Amino acid sequence: MILSTITLNPAIDKTYYVNGFSVNGVNRVERIKVNMGGKGVNVAVTASKCGISCIAGGFLSGYNGQMIGKYLKDAGVTTDFVYTEGDTRTNIKISDTGNRTYTDINESGPAVTEADKRALVEKVSDMAVKSDVVYLGGSLPPGIGADIYGELITVIKEKGARAVLDADGEAFGEGLKALPSVVKPNQAELEGLCGRKLKTVSDVVSAAKQLHENGIETVLVSLGGNGAVCVSGGKAYRVYPLNVPVRSTVGAGDSFLCGFLYGQTVTDDISLQLKYAMSFAGAKIQTEGTDIPAFEELCRGCDTVTVECIEE
Repeated sequence: MILSTITLNPAIDKTYYVNGFSVNGVNRVERIKVNMGGKGVNVAVTASKCGISCIAGGFLSGYNGQMIGKYLKDAGVTTDFVYTEGDTRTNIKISDTGNRTYTDINESGPAVTEADKRALVEKVSDMAVKSDVVYLGGSLPPGIGADIYGELITVIKEKGARAVLDADGEAFGEGLKALPSVVKPNQAELEGLCGRKLKTVSDVVSAAKQLHENGIETVLVSLGGNGAVCVSGGKAYRVYPLNVPVRSTVGAGDSFLCGFLYGQTVTDDISLQLKYAMSFAGAKIQTEGTDIPAFEELCRGCDTVTVECIEE
């Protein structure tokens, strides 16, 4: 597999660890951790660790963008970004080790121009010619409309590649109209699309089946501590979580999706593909911040993952 990833609004994630975070008070930082962030960035680095040839693109800006580009190249990922004015955003994370809370303060990112968008579409078109799969994920920067994912998916499919979408809100809904091959919402994102609460696993399966029947080849729904659901090939699967210590859930969904894509490179058995997906996610949640575990660690839990076909 040759994989391309598109991250429209990457970030540098800066995590402050404090013991007992105080609102309106002075907080002493125990330590700081800096990670390169963004869904497509995470997927690209994880894929590279699995031996998958990967091209990363999207928008980068300023000094922060240069740091992300270097991080990707050092990880063995080819880069082909559109460079814009401004500086790629910095997101602040406050991890309260005493109260076990995690607070995000996310910047919106630098604005994108119409010329930047045209350059992006051209690059994605070129990537789709070179790639088997093109992944699109994450939030949108200012200046880009919610229809961007739908436009890019249409281009990707016209060039003969498979499109994978992991987004939220209106951008997710608009992207679905172009019928990507694979989508990976979490439960909250799927609820937002449906406009209702999905209280049971059966509710989640029903909503995922509707997307599948509308023309999405594979629908993966991550359920956090309750594992995941997959609807593909007219069947529904329940993937049970691994019983492992949780150090950070950041990037777990990205790892889950990358594990599924990696599984597709080694087997046609969707149950085994889903085992790889959950094994990758299990390894990631045992890892601090957005650090990516080694390949051996990503695969370690594969033999212990339970996958059940719950509807045929």
